[in-house]
Amino acid sequence: MTHQSIYIFDAGGTKTDVLIYSNGQSETITLSGYNPNRLDTYFNREVIKLDIPDNAQIFFYGSGINNQLAIKQVKNLFRTSEVTVEGDILGAARACLKKTKGIVCIMGTGGNTAYYDGESILQKNGGYGYLIDDYGGALELSKLVVSNWLNQNYSSETSQAIADYFEISAEEFIPLFYQNKNLHALAGVCTILNELSKTDQVLNETLHNYFKEFVSRHVLPLCKKTDQYTVSLVGSIAVHFNQHIKKSMSDNGITIAKSIKKPILELLDFHLN
Repeated sequence: MTHQSIYIFDAGGTKTDVLIYSNGQSETITLSGYNPNRLDTYFNREVIKLDIPDNAQIFFYGSGINNQLAIKQVKNLFRTSEVTVEGDILGAARACLKKTKGIVCIMGTGGNTAYYDGESILQKNGGYGYLIDDYGGALELSKLVVSNWLNQNYSSETSQAIADYFEISAEEFIPLFYQNKNLHALAGVCTILNELSKTDQVLNETLHNYFKEFVSRHVLPLCKKTDQYTVSLVGSIAVHFNQHIKKSMSDNGITIAKSIKKPILELLDFHLN
């Protein structure tokens, strides 16, 4: 690479990781989440503050990038012409598989599954946003957990822990949530579930059934279609709930090749080599 600097963006609904590579040195910073399908000027202001050099090369991978209009919107954020814009699932595939074919799953705030032929994404299952189908991700799981919490299906310890996380009682949750619609806070409840599930059988079953449904709905059909039964996982959910996911995968004859929380370092390696 002859460019003075390289900027790699990995943009999700909750946050955006940015890796800055210059003169053989790299650093990673975190910005707010970005999706071209929603109105948000805060991310635009954060990008301006980065003061990216005109001659920098930019690789932008993000959620919601699935048409030319979305690509144009992202390119308009930057003043340099050397901007490559791709969907987050291609970034995940490149990070995990480099140039070999295989199946990759994003399991972050949202979730989807895709088959990669070593160059392009040939088929994608899921990842249709939180209103339709983001199975495999934190938001869909959080909705199930909160529903069980509101229906008083969990132990008193689990119920109190969830109330403490949201800093509100179950009785007060619904009106406040629909006023604020804080999806980031909703997804964040996943961070406390692993420990709670060790002593709450109903919560443990919630997790088991969720990942079982994800595999059945989106992963297994793609495995059967491509005759590929090894998958790679990317995202916080993939790492945080690895044992639950591994069980659901192995029950269907699927092996997990690797699970990485953040693909950005592997993406730098991909672009440098």
